[in-house]
Amino acid sequence: MASDYEIPKDCRTAKDVLREINAEIARYTVKNLPDVQQQLDAFVKAQDGLVTDYRSKFPDLRRTWCDRQRDVERLCAHVRCEFPLKDEKWRKAVEKCICKPLHELCCLRQRIARRRYCCAGPHERKRDEAKAAFDKANAHLGWMTTLADSLTKELAANLDLVGQINVVPPDQRPTVLYLFFKLRRSHVHMAPYDASDECREVCSEFDPDRLCCEVFERPCPEEECNCAPKGEWPHENCTHAPKMNAPWLMSPDSYGHALDCAWDAYLKAKEELAEAEAELKKYPDDLASLQAQYDADYAGIKDKILNCLLGIKYSTEDCCREHEPTKDCDDKRDYDPRREHDSKRDYDYRKGGY
Repeated sequence: MASDYEIPKDCRTAKDVLREINAEIARYTVKNLPDVQQQLDAFVKAQDGLVTDYRSKFPDLRRTWCDRQRDVERLCAHVRCEFPLKDEKWRKAVEKCICKPLHELCCLRQRIARRRYCCAGPHERKRDEAKAAFDKANAHLGWMTTLADSLTKELAANLDLVGQINVVPPDQRPTVLYLFFKLRRSHVHMAPYDASDECREVCSEFDPDRLCCEVFERPCPEEECNCAPKGEWPHENCTHAPKMNAPWLMSPDSYGHALDCAWDAYLKAKEELAEAEAELKKYPDDLASLQAQYDADYAGIKDKILNCLLGIKYSTEDCCREHEPTKDCDDKRDYDPRREHDSKRDYDYRKGGY
C-alpha cells in the first residue's frame, strides 16, 4: 500500500517560486496601477477642458506661426543671397560643418545600439526595447496633454532663433547657416494641419534630407564587435534625419481623439515594459545579474564540489585488502639473498660443518 506521505514529483522548487514572486512584484511595480488609475481619473475629468482650452488658443497660436513663417521667408532670401548653395564653397562648408557631424552622431548612436544589442541577454534586450518604446510614448503623452503650452514654448524658442540670426556679427556670419537650419526644421514641423504645401516647402533646399542626402546615404563604419544577431540589427536609420517627437498645430477637432490615442499608446507601452521587466526578473540575464550570480557561485564553489563528491555511492569496505601479500609469502618476509650460496660452500672439518 502506498504511503500517504509520498513526495509529489511535479512540485516547484523554492527557487522557482521566488523567481515568479519577483516577476510579479516587478510587473506590479512597473504598472503601478493605483497611480495610473489616479492619473487617468484626473485626465478624464480634465480632457474636455484641455480640448476647450486648445480650441480657444489655436487661432493665436496659428497666427504666431504665420508670423514666424514670414520671418523664415525673409531670412531664407538673405541666406540664399549670402550663402548660395550653388557655389561649391558653401556646399562643401554645409557638408563638412553640418551634415557630416550630424551623420557621425547618428552612426555613433547606431554603434552604441548595436554594442548594447551584442552584450545584452535576450530578456535584457527585450526589456531595453520596451523601455525605449515606453520613454517615447511617455514623452509624446507629455506634450500632448499640455499641447497649447508646449506650442507656445516652441514658438518662443523659434522667435529667439530669429533674433539670434538677426544679430550675428559680420565675422561670424557662416554660423547663420546652422541657426537657420534649426529654425526651418522646427518651424516646418509645427506647421498647422491646414497649411499649404507652399508654406511647408519654404526654403526646401535646407530640408536636412535634401541638404545632406549625399552624406546621410554613406554607410556607417562597421561595428567591431563579433556579435552575430538573431534576426536584424536594432533599427537606427542614418540615411534620414530622425523624426521629431515634438508638438505641432493639429486640428482642434482632432485633439480630443489624439489625446485618447496618446494615452492608449502610453498604457500599452507601460504594459509591455511591465511584462519585459517581469521576464527579466524571472530569468535574469543582464550583466549585473550574471556578475552577482558569479560572485555567489564563487563563494560557494568549495561546498558545491564537496557536496557533489559526497553524493557519490561509496563502499565502506577496505578496498586495499585485495592488494595485501598472501600467507604463502610469509616465510619470505625475512628473505636474505646472501643465503643462496650457503649450500655451495666447502666442508670445513675443523668447524665440523660448511
